[in-house]
Amino acid sequence: MAYIKDDGYLPRNEYEMCELFGDLLFLKIDKFAPYLEQDPDRITLNDSDIALLGKTGILNRIFRKWTQTTWLNDGNSCHFDGATPRQELGALYPDLDKGRDFISAELERTKSGDWTVAPRYFSKKSLTAAGGGALEMGLCNLRSGLVDNAIEPQMDCEFGAFIGLLEIMEKSGGKPPDAAEYGDEFTRYLSLFMSAAPANIILNCGMDLSEGEYMAIVAEISHYLQWLFYHQGKGDDDYFGADPVFQVPLG
Repeated sequence: MAYIKDDGYLPRNEYEMCELFGDLLFLKIDKFAPYLEQDPDRITLNDSDIALLGKTGILNRIFRKWTQTTWLNDGNSCHFDGATPRQELGALYPDLDKGRDFISAELERTKSGDWTVAPRYFSKKSLTAAGGGALEMGLCNLRSGLVDNAIEPQMDCEFGAFIGLLEIMEKSGGKPPDAAEYGDEFTRYLSLFMSAAPANIILNCGMDLSEGEYMAIVAEISHYLQWLFYHQGKGDDDYFGADPVFQVPLG
């Protein structure tokens, strides 16, 4: 296992990790299951299919999910057996594990014309220079008007739409978009998200509620979300979880 340094293995770097991610994403059966290469039921992606992943901006949705998936047999997590790709990268880049660095991926063409997944690593230094963190860098690039829908560092298809919806909600509430009111941009958008999330959760569930029931549930979900955010762990191995809210006994 690449993650177990005590056994003489070294953790993969971001380039090796993205190469492995690309092999899985592009269904390169010949590299990890050659016995299935000639299987008539094998699913393949053609050149256009792969290009679409980049055009739609969905590549990083898949990449971020994958980096949080437990895949190794051993690791240093106290929450689950094994380790995630993000934790393995954290062995080389501790600030990535602490949430200070940020990593994305993008599609690139090799000299031979093949598609490959290349890492885009954003260090704490580069994020700080952009205003503080990943959100601030994304906002700066979004407002520049010089980028397409894959906005750095998120490179996500819905980052711009997400920010736009929060700002529409802010304006509809009669408050001018003034970051100074919140102290900084991160607090501003987190506050807007926390205000909008309870109502959106109910609306997405399609529940048929009276006005009184709706307001009561919005208040309850709002209280729940605030408690949940304030009671998350702050260690390197802490994952966002809801168990503390329900106090579910283990075992």
